[in-house]
Amino acid sequence: MQINISSLALGVFAGTATFIVLGILGPLADRADTGRSMSEIVSETGPPEPPPQTQTAEADPHAEILDAIWFLESSRATGRVPVGSYGEVGPLQITQAYLTDSRVQGTLEDCNGLDFSKLVVEEYMKRWVPEAWEAGDAQVVLRTHNGGPRGASKKATLKYWERGRTVLGL
Repeated sequence: MQINISSLALGVFAGTATFIVLGILGPLADRADTGRSMSEIVSETGPPEPPPQTQTAEADPHAEILDAIWFLESSRATGRVPVGSYGEVGPLQITQAYLTDSRVQGTLEDCNGLDFSKLVVEEYMKRWVPEAWEAGDAQVVLRTHNGGPRGASKKATLKYWERGRTVLGL
């Protein structure tokens, strides 16, 4: 069976499929006009190298933990989130004390942005529980986020951890 690689690549036009086809067939595209079958080209050149793997949120424990905090604090709300009862701001519900302790330069208003809030949480964890952050220890990180620098040892943060554990599927 003859396959014209150029036609195949053009025939697939839906989102990710285009990138997958072009990514796999890209190394063979310069031989597409030869009229040879795909199996002939592959047997001559060997199978194409797979595209490099990119890190996904599922593979990054920090991303999973930050996503769990986002869910617990604002149900993954985007845009403006109502200010919390203790003055918490944004999708991760950051307080002024938390922002100050993180040592991130910015204002509490900046915490309305998800990316900025994630940076604040990351820097806060690197300061107060660096080993747990590095190891991706979700329990320590979530309880610290909820209860402050010594939150992981406070009984009051256990309920927050149990909710987080469910969100994380642990």
